[in-house]
Amino acid sequence: MPHWLAWLNVDRLGVIVALATAVSAVVYAHRQTVIAQGAQAEAKRSADAAEEQVRIADAAKAEAQRSAEAALKAVAMDARRDHHDYGASRVELENLERRESQGIPNVPSYIATVRNASPREFMYRARVYYTANSYSDLKSGTMRSGETVELHLGSPDVEYERLEMWLDGECSCDQPDGAEGHWQRSFLVPPAPRQPTRRVTVLR
Repeated sequence: MPHWLAWLNVDRLGVIVALATAVSAVVYAHRQTVIAQGAQAEAKRSADAAEEQVRIADAAKAEAQRSAEAALKAVAMDARRDHHDYGASRVELENLERRESQGIPNVPSYIATVRNASPREFMYRARVYYTANSYSDLKSGTMRSGETVELHLGSPDVEYERLEMWLDGECSCDQPDGAEGHWQRSFLVPPAPRQPTRRVTVLR
């Protein structure tokens, strides 16, 4: 019988088994700790990645919101420019002249010529003001692009304050129509030029 086997008895065997079990438990616990730490690190990386994705998504959402707002502002700006540049601002008072009325000798009229320099067509109503609150309606109709209309204000001997026109037509802006129309144009009316002096030749 080997010497070391004689040394081994039940008590010592129990101690050895207990030590082996304890070592195995420590090794197992260490492995589980390493596994848990790895899982924890992976979970943290996943959480960080998820947080980064949320941050990127929030930034993209904010950028999309800014882009949408910028696009809306650009559309509104274009609409305002469209309202001004292609609207009634291009309806111009081209001429004011004293003219003899056709078919009625010696009855002159003060005539305003208005031109539509806009690429649009307008429906218009015109009136002439003598004072701030006194006026006469003149004419209404349609002005095509490039077309001129003549407005007979009345006698050139009358004092006029202004010629006023209200216009309607297609417009992309969001401005509400006024009580009289979408656009308003006003032109000051200066006194009519004096009638030329007629020369009279005296025969002797």
